[in-house]
Amino acid sequence: FLLCAGPAGYLADRFPKATVVSAFRLIEALVLGCGLVAITTQSPALLFTMIVATGALTALFAPAKLGSLPEIVRDSQLSAANGWMGLMVVLPSAVGFLVGNLMYGWVQPTPGGPIVVSGLIAAGAIIMTMALGGWIGSLFIRRLPAVDPRRPWNWNLLGETWSSLKVLS
Repeated sequence: FLLCAGPAGYLADRFPKATVVSAFRLIEALVLGCGLVAITTQSPALLFTMIVATGALTALFAPAKLGSLPEIVRDSQLSAANGWMGLMVVLPSAVGFLVGNLMYGWVQPTPGGPIVVSGLIAAGAIIMTMALGGWIGSLFIRRLPAVDPRRPWNWNLLGETWSSLKVLS
């Protein structure tokens, strides 16, 4: 997560934020699809890989998402927009937690039992519909030019992370 902070800032500055958000929403759908494969094959290694990938996507996507607000709304609306953005992060997470538990019951009703294919198909359809819906919704974000299209890539991720942590401390 910490190593993603530098690249995330780079992406949010170097490319239009709406493009970054849309790209990561599409990648998120692909990662969730791979997560369904991990569940189907019952591969712990692939499942943990998808969990790490989801965390990395979240870290890489956050600066573009949050940094887009000051570019899209007026200063007088920024506080309210931040509140709505926070709500739109927490609410789906809470609903997803509840629906995820329900879907678990569809897929594997007994501990160690076989996967219920019809439940997996229903759960997969819900997951992919939500992921693709997020991507489609991101296509409607107002497109503005990149803040710093000439920003160079910093190859020293550890050094950049260390200096950022020193600034924060």
